[in-house]
Amino acid sequence: MTPAEPESCPDNELHRVRNLMTELAAEEIDPNTRIAAAVRYHLSASGKQVRARLALSCAQALSIDPDDANALAACCEFLHNASLVHDDLQDRDPSRRGQPALWTRFDRDTALLVGDLFLSLSFRALAEVRIAAESRHLMRLLHQRTSQAIAGQSLDLGQEIHDLNCYEVMVGGKSGAFLSLPLEMPLILARRDQDLATARQGANAFAIGYQIADDLADLDDRTLRGSNLVAILEKHHGRDRAIALSKVRAELAFAEAIDLANLLPSGCAALLGDYAAMMLANLHCRRAA
Repeated sequence: MTPAEPESCPDNELHRVRNLMTELAAEEIDPNTRIAAAVRYHLSASGKQVRARLALSCAQALSIDPDDANALAACCEFLHNASLVHDDLQDRDPSRRGQPALWTRFDRDTALLVGDLFLSLSFRALAEVRIAAESRHLMRLLHQRTSQAIAGQSLDLGQEIHDLNCYEVMVGGKSGAFLSLPLEMPLILARRDQDLATARQGANAFAIGYQIADDLADLDDRTLRGSNLVAILEKHHGRDRAIALSKVRAELAFAEAIDLANLLPSGCAALLGDYAAMMLANLHCRRAA
């Protein structure tokens, strides 16, 4: 039995975020151009919108103005989508969200430009936040997390990952940075800077657990990527032991994410904890099968 998805924000709240993203993306782009068509194509398959859900849930718990919450959610989603477009391009992955990836549907140059546009739009969305006193902090954080994600992606592409510590540094940058933003930004608006480190650590732990779970799901692939944790560990421990060690590390990471989420104020990271609990239950189900 697979655990159910955790409850999160209502669909109408996500719909407002999607509308804001569509409006901002159309501001300066001629709708008849290839770039505009590519943007519409990519955004038509919205995915699970986990980062938007986290931002909205966290902001609501901290009593952030709904319009500001929508802007933060759109910022996080634009940044995430920029990373997806560029990641597919670099890895030459042919599909994304059940349809041809942007670079295969259009071309590599168009995909590069759309990814750049999404990155720029993340800053544009942030400009919609009306609390000017916190804008410098938010802008600086957005740049920092983007830089960390680029460093993590560089490690992954360079195949320079030889042990668990390096693997976790890579995942913390590539995935953890963009998962912590939806928690950190509402905390900044709520002037809860003292809780930012805990939010970052909790999101990082969740990212590590999630990536290991994803690596375990790829075991049927005969040619595991060099950055797959099982492939890294089996060089020293053999395949069966590497799988067992990976499962244990993922379980510990999800448990840590749950504990840290519970430390944040007003239950603002409850959804992150719920996602971690769901993933932990999935691992247990897989182990029992």
